[in-house]
Amino acid sequence: MRHRLTRQPEGFSVFRLISSGRIVAFTTRLVLPAPPDETDTVADPVVAAAWQYYHVPSRVIDLSDSRVQAEAMRARGRAHGFLVHHDHAAWAERLRGVLADSGVRCEVGGREYGLFTVDWGYEP
Repeated sequence: MRHRLTRQPEGFSVFRLISSGRIVAFTTRLVLPAPPDETDTVADPVVAAAWQYYHVPSRVIDLSDSRVQAEAMRARGRAHGFLVHHDHAAWAERLRGVLADSGVRCEVGGREYGLFTVDWGYEP
């Protein structure tokens, strides 16, 4: 917590009893810039866990991907579709049979991403 307090002191609120001034609780609201700062993830296991959770499949990502797929189905004259995901090994397994892992990797902000694709010319 000391690390976090020095990095974002404005994110902390302290609650005191009016009668005595004794601290009874505190909260913190963190802003986590992307990509994750390695010093933050090493020093703070909660932040590290939050970043791991963000990059795994979730209902939010499923909803987003479903919308992209629905829009692609309605589009006319499309040639290829693409998705880019950070944890490309996990996503390759999850997308098998839907999108192909192109094998193309790119680095953004020190993180490696994988490009997944579908060739609509081969899809009915």
